[in-house]
Amino acid sequence: MKKLSLYICTVCIVSFIFSNGCSSSEQSFLVRKPVGENIPPGSAVVLCQLNGFEDKGDFYLLDVKIKSVIGYGSATDEITPNTDLKLQLGKKLTELKSFKNGTEFELEIKQPKTGMESERNTLWTVSQLIK
Repeated sequence: MKKLSLYICTVCIVSFIFSNGCSSSEQSFLVRKPVGENIPPGSAVVLCQLNGFEDKGDFYLLDVKIKSVIGYGSATDEITPNTDLKLQLGKKLTELKSFKNGTEFELEIKQPKTGMESERNTLWTVSQLIK
């Protein structure tokens, strides 16, 4: 009788541990991609498709479609895949005149600063062209 009670208790504990462990990890995976150790705070690495761009003097204004989010730095707002986003790209990073609409890029982008500066600049900024 003691062996049966011990066996039932063990099965219940193991079942409880597995059910709680799986559900919490599945929920966190669905909510957000992992924080990348090498991604700066306030930044994200995204795969995007170029829809068009405008030359604005010192920078390009990119119109992109976010294909997927590869990772986030800490304290970064969530980016929804399959949405359009405007990005500011400094001309020092690359020359875009040879790129065509539909070209895919992997970019590290930095979110706009919050607070007083957010009124002046609401564009995400490209901090690094990865590929």
